[in-house]
Amino acid sequence: MRKDKRLIARLLGVLLLASLGLSLVAGAGSSSPTANAAAPLTQAGSLISKYPNSLVLKVYFRSTAERDQLANEFGAEEVSTVDGFLTLWVDRSAYNDLRSRGLRVEVDEAHTLEVNNVRFGHNGDTFYGGYYTVEEMQAFLDQKVAQNPTLAEKVVVGSSWCKAHVGSCTQPSPYAGYDQLALHITNQSIAGPKPVFWYETGIHSREIATPEMAIRFISWLLDNYNTNADARWLVDWHDIWVMPMFNPDGHHIVEAGGGGSSPYFQRKNANNTNGCTVYPPTSGSQFGTDLNRNFPFLWGCCGGSSGSACGETYRGPTAASEIETQNVTNKLRMLVPDQRGPNNSDPAPLTTTGIYQSMHSNASLNLYPWGWTTAAPPNAQDLRNIAAHMSATNAGGNGYTYGQPPVVLYAVDGDTADWGYGELGMPSYTTEVGGSSFFPPYSQMDSFFNLNKGALTYMAKVARTPYLTTRGPDANVVATNPMTVTQGTPSDLSSTTTYVWTGNTYSQNIAAAEYYIDTPPWAGGTAIPMSGSFGSTTVQVTASINTAGLTPGRHVIFVRGRGENDYQGLHSWGAFSATFLDVLPPVGTPTPTFTPCASCTNTATVTRTSTATSTSVPSTSTSTATNTPVGPTSTSTNTPPPGSTDTPTSVATGTATATSVATNVVTNTPVSTSVATNTAVPTACAITFTDVLPTDYFYQGVQ
Repeated sequence: MRKDKRLIARLLGVLLLASLGLSLVAGAGSSSPTANAAAPLTQAGSLISKYPNSLVLKVYFRSTAERDQLANEFGAEEVSTVDGFLTLWVDRSAYNDLRSRGLRVEVDEAHTLEVNNVRFGHNGDTFYGGYYTVEEMQAFLDQKVAQNPTLAEKVVVGSSWCKAHVGSCTQPSPYAGYDQLALHITNQSIAGPKPVFWYETGIHSREIATPEMAIRFISWLLDNYNTNADARWLVDWHDIWVMPMFNPDGHHIVEAGGGGSSPYFQRKNANNTNGCTVYPPTSGSQFGTDLNRNFPFLWGCCGGSSGSACGETYRGPTAASEIETQNVTNKLRMLVPDQRGPNNSDPAPLTTTGIYQSMHSNASLNLYPWGWTTAAPPNAQDLRNIAAHMSATNAGGNGYTYGQPPVVLYAVDGDTADWGYGELGMPSYTTEVGGSSFFPPYSQMDSFFNLNKGALTYMAKVARTPYLTTRGPDANVVATNPMTVTQGTPSDLSSTTTYVWTGNTYSQNIAAAEYYIDTPPWAGGTAIPMSGSFGSTTVQVTASINTAGLTPGRHVIFVRGRGENDYQGLHSWGAFSATFLDVLPPVGTPTPTFTPCASCTNTATVTRTSTATSTSVPSTSTSTATNTPVGPTSTSTNTPPPGSTDTPTSVATGTATATSVATNVVTNTPVSTSVATNTAVPTACAITFTDVLPTDYFYQGVQ
């Protein structure tokens, strides 16, 4: 088993680092950056002596350049830096080194105590209380494909480093590596081309909450395909790619410490050929390459990565040196066209298609390019607007801070978001899921996903033309009333169209709204206008749907709103939201005729009790009774052969044809009462109707 309990207490500190957040800076803002550099320590001094190998520090930087240099040198944790400090987990020698540089360094007493006194439990599920192992993730993807063969396919994007280098991986024990897998979700019966929403998690393998978000997003789309209209149309009209474990080798290493203690701290992939062999991994020292510093756009350009092979942000020996990076970049180049010019200042066109979404933990951030500089990218206004929507709680967002990494975190280069936008031009984002640590309790995963579901759904909705669609209003609370009508009976359609959400750059009055039935505009659908008091930023819109020409069955109703402003000659239509409308056959349509299957049988056992008074020589008679029930209960009369005056009554209960053979023993002139009891178990048979197609939604109600 991979459950290895060798992790020393020093590694446990990661569980508490994200909780530092804003609470770490109480009272800190009044001091200058160099103040207190040599101030006497009280309890902090005793902690340094007691826990010299495991200290949580706040290190206040004096410039962004110093921040970025320290972040790479000491492997800073992914905690927001907007309050002027980096969060480091280091030993006493590093503490002394930082102070000797004249930096303001504070020991976080509460968290240093906690990281040295954490206790863990394990409930036996998967690893660390329920998290998926690599093998369990593979089985999950197989299960979803088996359940949804026309909506999902498992795609091998490529091999992991260990699989590509047979025999090279021996820690925690020899293993053969893995495939890099993605689930491609789309309705295969609807032709493309379709816009691409690429969503990956687990590039930093110790961030074990993120693959769980991918699992839940997959399940939400597929499990709700027949019950949630937004899930339905997203699957029908998009190419959604979900890669739950970008770095499966690293995840395998993390699992090795997931028994009774804590998962191992592996961040990077498993490449052990670049000069570092540190194992088990520790904070700041481990073999492998940081795949989120290995992408080939401005790789290693700007102090946002490390050249030290053991460093946590080691960028690799060359751009895209790692096979996992090559697999993903090659796949995305096949899926999404290059839509941006070669210069950093070249904007992508307003009609750019595709979204690249990567997920990390645990800084509670929505990040967008550039990561290598604080300078705004050419499409900054739209990139920012999408990120603001992801964060806006009054638009279903996650409530996280949003911004460029050098502004709210620290500089990065060679990362996924800069490559996706820099090379291909599509909006590219890194969401840092919140939580108390890299290893939060498994019980929190559902609440994490619920917090991020709205942001993920919005990204998928706008993927066709994200820069343009983000300039339009939202269509919320779309509903048909009643949702089920008889053909020819109208249904009232309503929605709230609004620009009112926090951080919206394009807020304006709403000029129009429209709906489509089953076929959206890009597939040739017909727009039907909706009514409303247009001219304000929030408008209630309505329409009466004429169902006379709709076929019986379930229909998808698409709704969207439009702003007053046009951009580059294009209307500012917002994202679609959808609802269902179920249409029943018109009044007077013949009731479906039940056709019993010929192979159904029902063997009955009949028990009969006879009471007779005899005054002469006994005689014996045999009677054969055929019971043909109609409905749940039927009564049949058995007529005995000549010579007997037995007139028994047989009562049979059943729903199919039953044949019973009864033997009556009577003497002379009997008075006999016969009760037949049907105890058979009918053979199951399919229900069919002569005037309803097997694919019709009607069958959902009778199964």
